[in-house]
Amino acid sequence: LCPCSLLPPSAMLPLRRRGEDQLLSGSEDGTGRLWDLERNRSIRCFLVRQERGDTEVEVSSVCSGTGDFEHLVGVAYENKISLFDVRDPALVSRKAAFAFNDVHFDDVNEIIMEGAIDRMAAGDDNGEIAVYDLRKPKLLRKISPAHSNICSSICFRRGTPWQAVSAGLDGKVVHWNFNKIKQLFCYVTTSSSSQNKNQMVNPRFPYCLSCQPSGNVVAAGLGDGNVVVLDIEGKSCLHEFEAASNMISAVAWAEFGDSSRILLSGGSDGVVTVTELSQPSSSRQPLDAFPEEMRESLLASMDTMAGSSSVQRGTRYHSHNCLTLKCTSQVNAIASLPNGSIFVGDQGPAILVFDVRPTTTT
Repeated sequence: LCPCSLLPPSAMLPLRRRGEDQLLSGSEDGTGRLWDLERNRSIRCFLVRQERGDTEVEVSSVCSGTGDFEHLVGVAYENKISLFDVRDPALVSRKAAFAFNDVHFDDVNEIIMEGAIDRMAAGDDNGEIAVYDLRKPKLLRKISPAHSNICSSICFRRGTPWQAVSAGLDGKVVHWNFNKIKQLFCYVTTSSSSQNKNQMVNPRFPYCLSCQPSGNVVAAGLGDGNVVVLDIEGKSCLHEFEAASNMISAVAWAEFGDSSRILLSGGSDGVVTVTELSQPSSSRQPLDAFPEEMRESLLASMDTMAGSSSVQRGTRYHSHNCLTLKCTSQVNAIASLPNGSIFVGDQGPAILVFDVRPTTTT
C-alpha cells in the first residue's frame, strides 16, 4: 500500500467523491472544500461561517449533484443547509446560491444527492427526514418523525425516483417511499437475536449507510463493530460480519473492481476494513472481485486472521476481510475511485490516501 495525504486546515469530517477526479470534504473550520486529485490540492472553498463573525461552525456533511445538477454542492452545518454553485468563478465562495435555514429544528447529520436525479435528502438530530426538490429549489416532503431518536444517516435507493433508506438511533434501518411517506421495510438492529459481545458497551444502533449501485442492497454500520448487509427488495438480512472492535462510523461500497461485492468500512478504533462478499455456493476464488492487477498486492497485505470475524447471520453472503488500513484516529468518512485509491477522513488534520494497486520499482 502507498499512503499519502491531502491537508485541509482543520480536522476533516465528511467526504464525498465528485466525478472521476475530484473529492469534496468538510471540516471543523466551517468550510467545505473541493479537491483536485490529480494535483493533490484544494481548488475551491465554500465558506459557511460568514454570518457568525469569527466563530467557526462544524460542517457535518457535504454532497454533490449529478446530471443536470452536477454544478451544485451541498454543505450542512448546525440545522442549516447551503447550496453552492461551482460555476461561480470565485475561488472562495462566501455566498450560497440557495439556503435552507428554517426547515430543520435540530442539527443536520447527513445530506445526500448521489443516487437521485433532481433531489436532495437530509436527516437530523430530531429524527426527521427532509427531501428537497433541486429544480426550484424547495422543500418537497418531510417525514416527521421518521425515527424516534436521532436520524444518523440517509441514502437514496439508486434508480428509483421516490425511495430512500434511513438509519436512526432508535435501532432501525427503514426503507421509505417518501412520496407516500410510507415505510416499505424496517429492519431492527437491536433485536435480542442480534446481540454480540460488545452489546452492553456499544449498543447496536446503525450509524452509517451505503446503497449498492444496483439499488437493491444497503450496508449499515452498527455501534457494536458489525456491518449488516440488507436486501431491501427482498426485505431480508443477507449477511452480518464483524469489521471493527468498536463502533462502525463509516461504510461505503467500493468504486473499484466488482463494486457490488467489495465493502469498505471504518470504525472508531481507527481501522478501515476492505471486505469481499461472496455467495456461499459460489465457485468464485478469494479476491476475484478485485481487478487482476490488485490481487498480488492484496495477497501480500492480507491479515493472517482474515475471514475469522464472520458472524453467521443471513444466508446469502459470506465475507472475507481482505485488508485492514490503519489510521490515526476514529474514521469519519470513506470514499474511493475506480483506480483503487481509498480516501479516509479521521480526526486528524489530513485526508489519508491509500492505494491498493501494486507498487512498481524502477
